[in-house]
Amino acid sequence: MTNTPIAILKIVRDFEAPRQAVFEAFASYEAMHSWFGPAECQTVKGEVDFRVGGEYRIDIQTPGGIMTVAGRYTEISAPEKIAFTWKWLEDEDWTDMDSQVVIEFKDKGDSTEMHFIQTGFPSDESRGNHEHGWCGSFDKLGKM
Repeated sequence: MTNTPIAILKIVRDFEAPRQAVFEAFASYEAMHSWFGPAECQTVKGEVDFRVGGEYRIDIQTPGGIMTVAGRYTEISAPEKIAFTWKWLEDEDWTDMDSQVVIEFKDKGDSTEMHFIQTGFPSDESRGNHEHGWCGSFDKLGKM
């Protein structure tokens, strides 16, 4: 029996903040800087051109060194939805592939329910690493 990589990561989170505020936490490097990355990581530099067709690039200090993620925004519908590509630049497993991320924000009055889906991972290990990274990021975002 072959081991088929899990191709989808789904995360649902509730944030005690209005939908517009949660949406805006993704709209600039300045907003993302304080929460992006799990507890053991932090952003050190980034550029975000938050528009359809715009690109982003974020350098993250990890325990193993600096890693860079980059991609392009494919859909932005404020404050309901953001979609973008995702690629680790220094990771040879990502050489010929991009992952796709779709985030939807559901208005719950004074709170927001976020639905996060990422597809297209090179391995089960990569999917697990992303789950750790995104969950850690969202833990930090929820404390803001």
